[in-house]
Amino acid sequence: MSKKLVAASVVALAIAVGVVQTARASVIGYSWTGGTIAASLETVGIEFTPNVDISIDALGVFDTAFLAAGGDGLMESHAIGLWQATGPLLVSTTVPSGTGALLIDGFRFVSIGPVALHAGTAYRIGAFFDQKFSVAEGYASDTDLALTGAPEISLTAATFLGFNGINLVFPSFTSSILTAPVNFLFTAAPTASAPEPPVLGLLGFGLAVIWARRALGRGGRSA
Repeated sequence: MSKKLVAASVVALAIAVGVVQTARASVIGYSWTGGTIAASLETVGIEFTPNVDISIDALGVFDTAFLAAGGDGLMESHAIGLWQATGPLLVSTTVPSGTGALLIDGFRFVSIGPVALHAGTAYRIGAFFDQKFSVAEGYASDTDLALTGAPEISLTAATFLGFNGINLVFPSFTSSILTAPVNFLFTAAPTASAPEPPVLGLLGFGLAVIWARRALGRGGRSA
């Protein structure tokens, strides 16, 4: 068996491993039920802690029109940011008005990064809401609102606010009234040291092919 053929087999197997490990769909940070629509003139956000290393792929803002009209779009654009809970801003972007941003479970998302976050570290996401639109451009809130985080995420049972009435700021103040103003899409970091069963099968098959070709080659030369 030629060295080129062996090398090609190894490369193919490596690609197969990479595909299985990286082809992971983004997951929404949390789902929600209940609540009523609230509005405010401030930055409103949530805090969460990853249970495993993750990458944030997109940030999203609640689309109130989704409840009444199936997602007619945002009335205004919203600045949105991701911070460490201790204050440093990691990334910020803008969710545009209208229906251009991706709609998932009542939130309009725009892609970022991806931004790597570490297990056990707390982070906050907040978006600026302009009260001039009142509840027509608000977010789910109230005591009967329930949030369920993805298994990889632990949510803090509080809302975090930033006051200046002008633009996006770090949401440093805590409110006991739960809200769902923002959300995020993420992927969990792959574990390279533990290939999934299909990958193990591919590796075994590939090694068997290489061994068989070498055995045949030796038999042919001895004849």
